[in-house]
Amino acid sequence: IDDYIQATMAQIQIPGVSVAVVQEGEPVLVKGYGWANLEHSVTATERTVYEIASVGKTFTATLIMMLVEEGVISLDDAIANYLDNIPPAWQPVTIKHILSHQSGIPSYTDAKNYWEITRLDLSKSEILALVSNLPLKFQPGELSAYDNTGYYLLGLMLENMTGQSYGDLL
Repeated sequence: IDDYIQATMAQIQIPGVSVAVVQEGEPVLVKGYGWANLEHSVTATERTVYEIASVGKTFTATLIMMLVEEGVISLDDAIANYLDNIPPAWQPVTIKHILSHQSGIPSYTDAKNYWEITRLDLSKSEILALVSNLPLKFQPGELSAYDNTGYYLLGLMLENMTGQSYGDLL
């Protein structure tokens, strides 16, 4: 495993990774490789914490699909059924539109000042305000465009439905 990881890192130029391999409940390999931060020459260890970024979308989609399987929600339900005070343009957007990046809702990461304020501790309403006054990019279901806002809305929906924070749900 160790040789494979090192060879793969070299082959496809991965700067750093932390790995845990568990077999039958017992750790076989727990190790960091390379760099956690190239700019500051910080090595990756088995305890390195990485930003989750868009990997969270996979978890969000899984939680949503669990609710679909349980019959609690439908993919064809409008997101407006589960969230208050969303813009009128977003009213016809369904859960399915969001999961497939076909909502047309502008991504808050595309807001002009997003990267200047990304490290601020913004409230949920402040994040949505970055794009809530913008028109849809296209009508829901017509096209596809990567969409962080839609998944953020799904996370809020999950919190509203369960009474738990997104982190606790995970």
